Amino acid sequence: MRKKAQKIPALQGENGFAYSDSIKAETIALSLEKQFSLNDLSHRETENEVKKSTEFSSPPLTNNNIYNLKCIQPFEVIKVITNLNIKKAYGFDCINNKMLKNLPCTMIFEFTEIIKNIFKVNYFPKAWKTAIVVPSLKHGKDPTLPENYRTISLLSTLSKLTENFILDKLNEHLAENKILCPEQFGFRKSLTTTHQLLRVVEYITSGFEKGECTGAVILDVQKAFDRVWIQGLIHKLIRYRTPPHLVQLLKYYLEARKFAVKIGNNISEAKIMRAGIPQGGKISPVLYSLYVNKIPKTHKTLLGMYADDTAILAKNKNHKYTAAALNQHLAKLDDWFLK
Repeated sequence: MRKKAQKIPALQGENGFAYSDSIKAETIALSLEKQFSLNDLSHRETENEVKKSTEFSSPPLTNNNIYNLKCIQPFEVIKVITNLNIKKAYGFDCINNKMLKNLPCTMIFEFTEIIKNIFKVNYFPKAWKTAIVVPSLKHGKDPTLPENYRTISLLSTLSKLTENFILDKLNEHLAENKILCPEQFGFRKSLTTTHQLLRVVEYITSGFEKGECTGAVILDVQKAFDRVWIQGLIHKLIRYRTPPHLVQLLKYYLEARKFAVKIGNNISEAKIMRAGIPQGGKISPVLYSLYVNKIPKTHKTLLGMYADDTAILAKNKNHKYTAAALNQHLAKLDDWFLK
C-alpha cells in the first residue's frame, strides 16, 4: 500500500517554466526561502525590548550544569535508540535509524560523550542544522505552482536523538515552574486532542442545559512554525527563567539553520532559514507552545489550544452577546499577534 514517489510536473518559476528535476528543486527552494522569513510587520517597542534581553554572552559552566551532564548515561541513549523507527527517512548525513540500532557499545559510549559535550559548551553542531525538504502537493491544488507544495523536512537522525535530551531538560523546567498555560494541550503528558474535545463538548452541553447558544471561532495560524520570530522566542525563554546554559544551547539550535530541496536524485543549493523553528524537530512543538503561551484570555470566553490550533468559545442566551464576546476576544488577539 506504499505510495509511489510523486511525479512533479513543470513548475512556474520567476524565469519561466522549470522542466528538469534540478531546476524544479531550485524553484521550490526559492519559494520556500520566502516562506521561511518574518512577516512584514513591525512593533518598535517590542523589538527594542527583545533586542535588549537577547544580547547576552555565553554563560559559564555551573555546578547545576555539571550535574545535568552526569545525568545523561549510555543506558538512556540506548533506550532512545531502541524506540527508533527504522522506516523513518534519513537526513543530509545519510545516517539512518537502522544504523543507529546496530551501533557497537563502544560507539554508544562515544556518542554519549558527544551529547555531554554539546551541553557542556552550549553549542549545537552546524552539520545537524541543514534539513532535506521533500515537496508534496497539497490536495486539490495547482501542481505547476511551487507554493502549492507542503514540505516534509528530513532532519539528521543524530540531531533528533540529541534533541530528546534537550527536550527532557526543557520539559523538566516547564513542569517544575508550571509555565505552560492550562489551556494548552499540545504535546503534554496525559493531555491529548481527545481531552481538549471533551472540554469543548462539556462547555457546549452545559450551555444547552441553561438554554444558552454557543458560538466558536477556530483560528488557523498561517505558516505557524515557519514564521516564528526566533529572537522573540529566545526572549520568551529568558523571561520564563530558563537556565542560561539551556537558553544558549537552544539559541545555537535555532539560529543559522538551512534547508535544501530534494526532487528525485537532485538536491538544490542550501538556503538560509531567516525565521521559523524546524519542522519535524523533537523540540519544535514545545517551543511553539512557549512562543504563544501568553495568548490573551477573557472571562467571557473559553480558550482551547493544541500547539498552533486554537479555538475560542462563548455562550449566552442572546446570540448577539455571544458574538460580542467573541469579537472582543479577537480584538485582543489582533493586538497581541502584532506584538
